Amino acid sequence: VSRDKCSIDITIESQKNDIQAENLARSHILRIIGADQNPSEFYAFSASDDILKPLVSQFKGLRIPQTLSVYEGLITAIIGQQISTSVASMLRSLIIELYGDATDIYGQTFYSFPTPQSIAEIGVEELVKNKFSRRKAEYIHSISEKEASGKIDLETTREMTIEEATETFISFRGVGPWTTQWLLIRSLGFSDGFPSGDLALQKILSEHLITSKKMTSEEVLDFSERWAPHRSWATTYIFAALRNGIKL
Repeated sequence: VSRDKCSIDITIESQKNDIQAENLARSHILRIIGADQNPSEFYAFSASDDILKPLVSQFKGLRIPQTLSVYEGLITAIIGQQISTSVASMLRSLIIELYGDATDIYGQTFYSFPTPQSIAEIGVEELVKNKFSRRKAEYIHSISEKEASGKIDLETTREMTIEEATETFISFRGVGPWTTQWLLIRSLGFSDGFPSGDLALQKILSEHLITSKKMTSEEVLDFSERWAPHRSWATTYIFAALRNGIKL
């Protein structure tokens, strides 16, 4: 882990002394926390930007967290559509604890993200019963069923160009530009994703520019061109500011 300002020390324990499994676990951890990313180009770029420079100074060392699978990223993004972050977090935790596999480690229970098969088997009504809107339940179940049956393979999007991946995601029912952009950022690791339709992003940029009305998705997208081709990083640092109550 790069030691810019802080560090994370991780110890991997294996009862079977399985080196291959330990290496796989290490690569998964590095991917999830984004420690395999190199932000040096973004840092150099941000030094001349009045918005990004103070954010990098405040949060230097922050990487772009990644989902372990594209499926997890897609389902998580659908869950987060048009609801608050706190409600989205609650629903994500709920689906993980209800349908994910549980593992006890040192007396503490950890859950893995549900497999497509587990969600496909429970059906739409089960999801509705557990606080999901019917429309979201249908989207989640449909994608899970297709992934479980082999009709689609979301992992293949990792090998696609940004245009190809975007076209693939948009073809799924319930997936629009906002969901697609978050997938490009948080699952596929593209450096220039930007969720211009995000209401929180529109609000914070409107406040920074002191506009009389909230900026539209198109206006925010146009403004973001100043950060290309590092908009995924810019988005990550702006949302770090939001989480910590820091104004731009």
